[in-house]
Amino acid sequence: MTRGRNDPCWCGSGKKYKKCHLAADEAARRTAPAPPATPPDVAPAPAPERGLPARELSPEEVRWERFWEAYEAAPLDARLAMARGHLTEEPDVDGGLVFELLNGLIQPLQAAGRVREVEALLSEVEARHPAAADEEAGWFAMWRAEDALITGGDPLPPMRAWAERAPVIIDMFHRMLEGLMFHGQLGDLAAVLPVAWPRIEASDDVMPHALDAYGTLGMTVALHRHLDERTDLEPLDAALRADLAPYGDASPGWVERLLAIDSGRRTPAWNPADVAGDADAAVATLDALTMAFGRALRVRWSWPRTRAELARTALLDALLDRRDALVSRTPSSGSKPKRPPVGGSARPKPPAWPIAALLVPPPEVLAEAVGQNFDTFGTRVYRGAALLAALPAWLTFIAEVEPEVADAARARRAEFGTRVAPLAATFTQVVYDPAVGDAIEHAWSLADRAPQAG
Repeated sequence: MTRGRNDPCWCGSGKKYKKCHLAADEAARRTAPAPPATPPDVAPAPAPERGLPARELSPEEVRWERFWEAYEAAPLDARLAMARGHLTEEPDVDGGLVFELLNGLIQPLQAAGRVREVEALLSEVEARHPAAADEEAGWFAMWRAEDALITGGDPLPPMRAWAERAPVIIDMFHRMLEGLMFHGQLGDLAAVLPVAWPRIEASDDVMPHALDAYGTLGMTVALHRHLDERTDLEPLDAALRADLAPYGDASPGWVERLLAIDSGRRTPAWNPADVAGDADAAVATLDALTMAFGRALRVRWSWPRTRAELARTALLDALLDRRDALVSRTPSSGSKPKRPPVGGSARPKPPAWPIAALLVPPPEVLAEAVGQNFDTFGTRVYRGAALLAALPAWLTFIAEVEPEVADAARARRAEFGTRVAPLAATFTQVVYDPAVGDAIEHAWSLADRAPQAG
C-alpha cells in the first residue's frame, strides 16, 4: 500500500508518518539488496501489509505527494527554488513543512561547500515563519552547530540555545555532543552539559537508559575537564566532587582508577584469565585496559582528550559484546564449580577461547562493531567514526601489552585495511563532516608512530 506523508505512522506512535518512520523506511529501501529472482513456477508470496488499510487520497494529498516526488528528484538548485517558493507562497507553513523542506537541503548544501547558504536559508525561515521555526528550534540549532564544526566556527552559541530545550530531539542532541567530543571541544561540552542536564533529568520523554547515558557523559566530561587542568587530581577533590554531584553517585573506585591511569600514575595489571570468568571482573579489567589505551591515544598518537574518550568507550562496549559472544559459545562442562579454598579465593582460569579472538577479532567482527553505530538515524555516528579511527592504534597497542596476539594484530591490520574506506564513506552518508574522514585517514597512516615521552 502507499502511505501518505500525513497519514498516521504504521508503528502506532500517533505521529504523522513524515515525522516518524518515513526517513528510516526510505533509507531502508535505498540500501536494501535486490530480491532474488523468483523461479517461474513459484508464485511470489503476497507482501504483508502494515498499519491502516489503504484509502483514497484527497486532491490536496495528491498535490503534496506529487510535490514531494518532484522535490526529491530535483537537482539541488531546483530543489532550493522549490523550497523558497513554498515558504513564500503556501498559506499554511508549520514546523513539519519547514523541517521536511530544509532536511532535503541542508546536507546537500553542506556537501557542496555552500554552508553560508544554509545560514541564509535558516535566517530567512526564522524571519518569514517565526512560529514554525520555533517548533523546529532543535533542528535549527543542530544544523547551525554542524555548520560550525564543518567550517571551524564556534558551535557553542547554537548548542547553548539547544541546551535550554535539550529534551527536544534528544537523540540528535546526543549526536551533536559526541560530535563535539570527536572535534575535541572539551570546553564547549563543559559549558553545555550543566545547562542541558537539569532539563533532561526533569523530562518525562527521556527513557531511563538514555538518562543513564547522559549522566555518565556528564560525569565523564567533568572528570576530563579537571584532568585537563591538573595531573595531580585526587578522587575526593572538592571542586571535582561538586561538578560530579549533579549527575549521580560516581563510584569512588572507578573515579580513582580513571584518575590514576589517565595521569600515568598507574599502569593497569593485565591477565587474560581475568576476562574469562566473572563478568564484573571482566568489566573492570577491560575498563582499565581501555583507559590505558585512551591515555596512549593522547600521549602517543596526539588525539584530543574527548575524542580519545569517545573511542575508548566505544571500544570497551565492543570488547564486552565480543566477550559475551565468546563466553556464550563456550561449551559447559556440566560440572558444578568448585568452592574456593578456605581463607582464599578461586584463581581465574584462562579463557577456553584464544585471547586473540577477544582482543583482535576477525575483520567482519570489527566491521560490525563500527557499522552498528552507523544506523539510519545516525545517533551514534561520531562514536563509530572514533572507533574506526582508533582501531589501527589499538592493534599496535594491544600487540605490545599482550605478545600472544601480536601476530594476529598485524594480520588484522592488513585484512581490515580494505574495509576502512567503505566504512568512512558510510559516515558521510549520514553526516557531512569532512574533518572526520581526514581524521580516519590520518589515524590509519600514523598508527605505528614510535612512543613519545610521558
